[in-house]
Amino acid sequence: MSRPGHHTVLPEWHLRLYFGSGGFENYDLQDRKWKHVGPRSFGKMRAYYEDEIEAELGKIEDHARDPVVKLAKRSILDDEERRDVALYIAASLFRNSSLFNELLHDITEGTSISMDDLTSDELLKRKAHGDWFKHAPQFRMIAENIYGLTWHILHVARKPNYLLLTDRPFIVRLPASPTQALVTFPISSEIMLLTRYRPDERWIIEPIERNRVLRYGRHLVSLADRYIAAPFRDSDVAAMIERLRTAEIPRAI
Repeated sequence: MSRPGHHTVLPEWHLRLYFGSGGFENYDLQDRKWKHVGPRSFGKMRAYYEDEIEAELGKIEDHARDPVVKLAKRSILDDEERRDVALYIAASLFRNSSLFNELLHDITEGTSISMDDLTSDELLKRKAHGDWFKHAPQFRMIAENIYGLTWHILHVARKPNYLLLTDRPFIVRLPASPTQALVTFPISSEIMLLTRYRPDERWIIEPIERNRVLRYGRHLVSLADRYIAAPFRDSDVAAMIERLRTAEIPRAI
């Protein structure tokens, strides 16, 4: 950017949806200490994109706000809302450039697809999102993959179980074969969106028990760069995080 700035791992409105406006407890994997932080601080990183791209990413995030709130209420989205959230997930991945590049490699590996030959399609050529998408075929390709998968709204079955949030809050597998694709995206401390291949199914809503919540947390902790957030300070969480940090990561989500 010509005027460098910062952004959080998720937009502030999404972090408030996750933990509320009062802030949350942040565990530092490097210092091994808890600290209370607000939505404006968690997972803050430098924004390296030029102003035009940052503006477009901001539009995508704004368009997704209402649909994400609906998902937090376990509500199924219409096609337009689904498009907005698919773009939002792609934008969130795009902000993590190393992860984004890994996805592009996985999607095109073993195929005849040339990134230079990719063309736009009507699904994601939405005027409200500006002309930038005419020049972002890779971005569209990832959003299209996510849009076309089966979307599972997973909700924590019992309290006080909750879903951890980290500074790299995605579990992503988007190979060339759609049958192996999987993307998780955090919605709130009780709701997770899981997208994966299921023939002839568009939406599934299902509860997740404690063992599955822990498996999901184990994956996220293993991918975290430094910070892990929880809705409250739990004396057992730090020890659990350390165990998850060194435990074998299961393949199933």
